Amino acid sequence: MSLSEKALEVINNRESIPTFYSDLSIWTKSWIKNRSLPFTHSISDLFVFRKSVELVLNEGLETVFSRYTNVSNALITAIESIGLEMYPVSKKIVSPTVTAFKVPEGIDSEKLILHLWRKYGVLIANAWGPVLCGKVLRLGNMEYGANNHFATIALGALEKGLADLGYKIEIGTAVRTYLNEI
Repeated sequence: MSLSEKALEVINNRESIPTFYSDLSIWTKSWIKNRSLPFTHSISDLFVFRKSVELVLNEGLETVFSRYTNVSNALITAIESIGLEMYPVSKKIVSPTVTAFKVPEGIDSEKLILHLWRKYGVLIANAWGPVLCGKVLRLGNMEYGANNHFATIALGALEKGLADLGYKIEIGTAVRTYLNEI
């Protein structure tokens, strides 16, 4: 991995962020000052990183960005079509790698997550931290997850799961909207 001087300056002058492996300030300070690694990195993470870079280089960076953006935009439209509110509300600051939405009133996020996994084999994630956990759910749409097959399966399961837990919804609306948008 390489970083520009400007990137290094930003990384080393910002407030510490609550992460472990991905805090580049720990890495840069340890490597630049001592030529030593700050800890033994997980070998599986290194293999995943290498494979990810290989996949992106094979597909082409612009193609990857375009695919992420297209899937993200279609997911947002589909989720809004069933009455769910996006998080954040402004689409100007939404990441194309994750689609986050607010849990509808009356639905327990943990029950929904568990239900989707056990009944439909679909895994979605709760948001992190005391402010958003239980209030916002996330669908990952990066690399293998950024494709129409996985998106339609996730949306179909989400619709069914919400209906199973009492949310009023017309099954098929989100999937139909997604497929019309993509």
